[in-house]
Amino acid sequence: MTDEFVSLKLMIVSEDAAERELIRRGVSDASIPVDISEVKAARDETTACRLLAQAEHDVVLFDERMPSGRQHALLEAVRATPGHPLAVMLGQGDAADRCDALIAKPIDHPQVSEVIGDCIAVRLPKRVLIVDDSAAVRSVIQKVLNGSRFRIHADEADGYAVAVEKFKARRFDVVILDCDMSGKDGFETLAELRKVRGDAKILMTAETHDTAMEKRARSNGAGDFLTKPFFAKDVDVAFSRLLGLRQIRWR
Repeated sequence: MTDEFVSLKLMIVSEDAAERELIRRGVSDASIPVDISEVKAARDETTACRLLAQAEHDVVLFDERMPSGRQHALLEAVRATPGHPLAVMLGQGDAADRCDALIAKPIDHPQVSEVIGDCIAVRLPKRVLIVDDSAAVRSVIQKVLNGSRFRIHADEADGYAVAVEKFKARRFDVVILDCDMSGKDGFETLAELRKVRGDAKILMTAETHDTAMEKRARSNGAGDFLTKPFFAKDVDVAFSRLLGLRQIRWR
């Protein structure tokens, strides 16, 4: 992954010209440029699948009026595409429960803007600091992050001192912080990181589920909490909560 993200690559699969125009208007105020490709024969998923194979896309929007079997075929192609594009349905069709977001009909500008804004937030590269005193655990978390739908560049720290030093030196979008480190533990590290930056997004982790520990973590400023082992989808859900992404559903 590189830090460069020039534009969002958006595919619209809809035979309704008015809906396509509403979507174009809705993305006009996006925070970055949006490159749009359109598939107007929306009842045939083959053109969309061919475009997915030819070029990378970040988001695929498709219409609920596509026949059910073709909806599922398109979703299979989206899921199999390198780069993990997001699938967004226009309406509430048969495959809605497999989509990452929905744009309800009638389509309106604010709704399109919010969904596209969340999609951009997912696709923009994120800097993540993994803080754990076990090299093996850090390696496992790196592998989990590689499967995330977020674009992640991860750095590592083996404890309090290195974590604080790196956190002061550069801005991280999220910190994944182990509660049970030797020496100064995760709670002491959490307190210091929040002194450095009060709005730090901290995801705390623990070997076993402990309600009291989770409550303590949240009351001390952690934005979310995961029990090991966790998986890429767990990270995606937690990051969405930490970053305030309300439209992404992670199917």
